[in-house]
Amino acid sequence: MTDITQPQLDSEQPDTIQEQDSAAQRGLLIRAALVLLGALGILVGYYWVHKPLDAALALNLGGALLDLATVGALLIAAGAVGRRLVTWIAGRLALDLTTLSAAERLALPTLIGLGAIATVVLLLGLAGFFSGLVFWPLLLIAGIVLRRDLRAWLAEAAALIRSLRVESVWVGFLIALSGLLLITALLHALAPPYAWDGLTYHLIGPQFYLDAGRLLPHPDNFYLGFPKAVEMLSGVTMSLFGRDTTPALIHYSFGVLGLLAVGGMTRRYAHVAAGWLAVALLLASFNFWELLAWPYVDMAVLAYAALAFAIVTRWRESLQPGWLVILGVLLGLAVGVKFTSGIVAVAVGLLVIVRQPRRWFRNGLILAGIALIVFSPWLLRGWLHYDNPIYPYLFDGLNWDATRSHVFNQVGQGMISRGEVWQLALLPLTATIIGTNFGPTFAFTLGPWLLTAPLLLFAVWRWVPGPSRSVAVDGALLLLPMFIFWGVTASVNGIAMQTRLMIAVLPLSAVLGGIALYAVTKWPEKPLDLKFIVRALLVLTFVLSGLDTLVRFVNLQVVPTLVGQVSADEYRFRQFAGYGGTMDALGTVVPAGSQVRFLFEPRGYLCPSAITCRADVLFDFWGYPYDRGQSADAIFAEWRAQGDDYVFIFDWGYQFYVEFINYFPAANAALPDALATLPAVWATDDERYTLYALNPPAADQP
Repeated sequence: MTDITQPQLDSEQPDTIQEQDSAAQRGLLIRAALVLLGALGILVGYYWVHKPLDAALALNLGGALLDLATVGALLIAAGAVGRRLVTWIAGRLALDLTTLSAAERLALPTLIGLGAIATVVLLLGLAGFFSGLVFWPLLLIAGIVLRRDLRAWLAEAAALIRSLRVESVWVGFLIALSGLLLITALLHALAPPYAWDGLTYHLIGPQFYLDAGRLLPHPDNFYLGFPKAVEMLSGVTMSLFGRDTTPALIHYSFGVLGLLAVGGMTRRYAHVAAGWLAVALLLASFNFWELLAWPYVDMAVLAYAALAFAIVTRWRESLQPGWLVILGVLLGLAVGVKFTSGIVAVAVGLLVIVRQPRRWFRNGLILAGIALIVFSPWLLRGWLHYDNPIYPYLFDGLNWDATRSHVFNQVGQGMISRGEVWQLALLPLTATIIGTNFGPTFAFTLGPWLLTAPLLLFAVWRWVPGPSRSVAVDGALLLLPMFIFWGVTASVNGIAMQTRLMIAVLPLSAVLGGIALYAVTKWPEKPLDLKFIVRALLVLTFVLSGLDTLVRFVNLQVVPTLVGQVSADEYRFRQFAGYGGTMDALGTVVPAGSQVRFLFEPRGYLCPSAITCRADVLFDFWGYPYDRGQSADAIFAEWRAQGDDYVFIFDWGYQFYVEFINYFPAANAALPDALATLPAVWATDDERYTLYALNPPAADQP
């Protein structure tokens, strides 16, 4: 007999099971929600009381993230733009970019892209569109149009990071050292800016242009007449959130790109260990590490120079004229950063002539022609704004003549007049041994090996790898004219003694040093294990250099500043020796709307917004007119006619200038008596600064 109830039960069972599952899921969902709400309630209550992120910490970390995002967006846009340009050039000229290392292939388009963006910003500024409302929409449009190049650039960057391998304990040590120094330099770059030239003109320039909404000539600050490619990029990043910490990050980024070029080139011709060693030689130089975090432009010079060296060696291998086109672009962009990059162009041009003398005219025409075209917007700007395309050199210009040029270059203050010309004969040994941070001559701590390691090539030539030998010869041919230029200019001009102004020497020296030290590892172990001894010395000196850097990093109080334990004002006070606090106090002493003329104080960046400061960038506001026959009364009358209300003298700067430089000695000797005729209205407690009234206030004014 058939059970007719069973099918009915079977047909009802699925609905019953689904209802039970649904009810169970609702119950679990309710329980999960209660657990999450309870956990969130506990966390909110706990951290409401304990507050791990106070306002200062949240503000500082948020600002650092904004800076990283802003500069990161600029770099990504530059990578996309540069990749499109480089790919187009390589395609038209049949260049095989894969013959470069992965690091070089990443650095090349990024540096060209940054230069292209800086050039566009320059042209926009000349046209009166120097504004974030113009810059950032254009960058966004470029990112959308070049999205394929953008994705490809990001993929290459990610692939380069994934390719990092610790192939040995030695390589692991070099990677760890380099990583530690790069991280501390990055944190340092995120802190408030304080470096001297940054406050004198590197930060003044972009802020001046942003305030005006266009590029304008500056009659007082002649430094703004120089090519300003990096400052154009600083203007872009500062225009987004108004933060003045982004220029240091841009400078840091150029330094990293330079390290990529140096490490990639050295690895291409020697070994991965040699590449990391070349990077470590640079980073272990104390002043290189410190310079990474300053809002300067020198790292851009280093990066373009490093890549130019890499490309010229690639040209020498293939003799394809197409590589000269890319080389010309790099050289033109480099001179757009700083005129001193011209010596790189000269050295590269001489090498091209030596390597292919029969085609010197064709090659020279390509190289110089492309470089001149790339640099020409800066020639136009100099002519329009300063009546001199290469202002302030060779010709006169806005508020400039032979006297001011003489003072700026410190003619007669070089090593000949100081009795130190013997130091130039022993370059690079003297720059290494005598060069100290803020020292009297080279003013740069290089570390013991950066300039001296290439000298090992004479001893280890037998073990230098075959491809590296041609690079070593190229390097010698490039370094020779650069060292000659350094020696000649430093012998007569005081300003030329600084190692920083010849920073283009350092990347090539690091490459040759990495190759030489790698060749030492091929030295026979008997009768003396030179490999072990040299590595032991390198480890010892790298550790000592690292400790020296870490001590400086700790003393700067970068981390306490970034986490809000030390205020930005206190941080500035520690680095400025009171300059920041003095500027703040000046704003409370001087009435709003006043104009203050500084004497012997070139820094004007932190001038209170309610007043106008005229910084004495050449230390000649007083000496120049006095030397031309004007009396003290006539000078003061002229200053009043120009709208000055006060004179603010940096007494310590005056004393230093008189003791160590002292152009216009008669004028400088007469200054104290001249100032005594003016009423002194305020002085800092530390007797660094004194304020005098040119136009004494009325009796009813405070």
